Amino acid sequence: MVVRVLIAFMVPVFSFSQGKIGVIVNKDIATAIQPKIQQYVADLAAIEKVAVWLNNSDFNALSSASALRDSLRHHYINGNLTGVVFVGDLPITYYELREDVHGIYSFFPCDVYFMDLNGVWLDTATNGTWGVTGYFDQHVGNRTAEIWMSRIIGSNTPALGNELTVLNNYFDRLHLRMTGQDDLPRKMCIFGSDVEFPTMESWINDPLLGYKPDEMVVYRRSTPAMTDSQQNWIKVLQEGVEYSLVFEHSYEYGHSMNPFFSHHDYLSMTPQSNSRFYYLVAACLVSRYTVPNSLGLLYAMGHQGLLAIGSTKESGIGGGREVFHKLLGQNHSFGAAHKEWHNQIVLDTTVPEHIQEYMLKACYGFVIMGAGNLKLNKYNVITGSDPEPGKQQVNVFPNPFSSSTSISYTLAEPGNVVISVYNLQGVLVSTLVNANQLAGEHVVEFSGSDLPSGLYHVRLQSANRIETGKMMVAK
Repeated sequence: MVVRVLIAFMVPVFSFSQGKIGVIVNKDIATAIQPKIQQYVADLAAIEKVAVWLNNSDFNALSSASALRDSLRHHYINGNLTGVVFVGDLPITYYELREDVHGIYSFFPCDVYFMDLNGVWLDTATNGTWGVTGYFDQHVGNRTAEIWMSRIIGSNTPALGNELTVLNNYFDRLHLRMTGQDDLPRKMCIFGSDVEFPTMESWINDPLLGYKPDEMVVYRRSTPAMTDSQQNWIKVLQEGVEYSLVFEHSYEYGHSMNPFFSHHDYLSMTPQSNSRFYYLVAACLVSRYTVPNSLGLLYAMGHQGLLAIGSTKESGIGGGREVFHKLLGQNHSFGAAHKEWHNQIVLDTTVPEHIQEYMLKACYGFVIMGAGNLKLNKYNVITGSDPEPGKQQVNVFPNPFSSSTSISYTLAEPGNVVISVYNLQGVLVSTLVNANQLAGEHVVEFSGSDLPSGLYHVRLQSANRIETGKMMVAK
């Protein structure tokens, strides 16, 4: 019953700035993967249009977690840090609960520690009491997450190869995705036991991401012809799905499908998985990245995977579709969407206290494996050309679309901006923006619900530049 509450809250208004993305590389492997990191940093600067803070000399797995957090706080305060990617083995913090949602003791890796830079983290339990010295057990003060964070880990998936091989292969796939060379068709899959997780139904036919009906596939326990079987999941993975949502009782090495799907099944698939992004909404423990070859880590780092969001703890249940998918649909990154989900859903103080307590116990173990800057779109600039220095970059997502889409653009300098939409005959359909705007990122919504299917032109004009591009209404 509590799970139903997770997706029913009001959606707030969000504000995002261009900011800076941090890339923290384990100093022990920095030299060995330097070319891949340089390419990644170049892609972030050229495609995401953000400043990049690269640190590849100060931290490794043995470094102090508090020192790393202090460094993040410094760059947040002084450098407008908005998100950070940890590459390689870097400090891990644990959180412990005297009683989780099932009333038993639990402890788990907690990356929220590196997202919240102003809150107070306490270790009050000591060895010999109910807890363990060295594990946080209270989080007080201002608990709002200031930045998003994710991890790219190559050392704890020995079934995929050695650490450097795993990391080099991952960054090659990441580069292809970020430069628009990933030709996987748009497709979304919702997979799981709707019998045990009835809120799964609310995610089906979700319009917020712009997937058309023929771009979505659903496998659920209550539909024998399209049930959540191991065979069907393998079929989904091998055919290749851009974005998969999973609702299955799970543990570190697998899902309770029919029959069970394990990390061995994943590793032995022929052909290999061709899927990209995974949101393991209700899948306990599956993203416990401290466990070798945990399934969530394999999804992100193995085969053609790029990113997995899931829980490191028992009773890890996510949600907040209206927040998380709304932001993904507006072309924000998985990291930014996850941060706002945490702030607006997990930390919602407008709900009763017992719900607030449940949210902490259920959701503090959610982590991102892979590059948190990734977005659902394919980074295609609608003009089809590489942006020139100082040029406004415009993206339409989703594109094609049936009812509405988001037009996002970055202004190199402040000034008057006019954004208009024309049909193929050159007739003005709509003027979306005609105003003075500051430099930075902007998003405007466009409704095509009253327009016939077909090709349209979007035109952005500023004081010294004009950009045009195409978008398709498909009904």
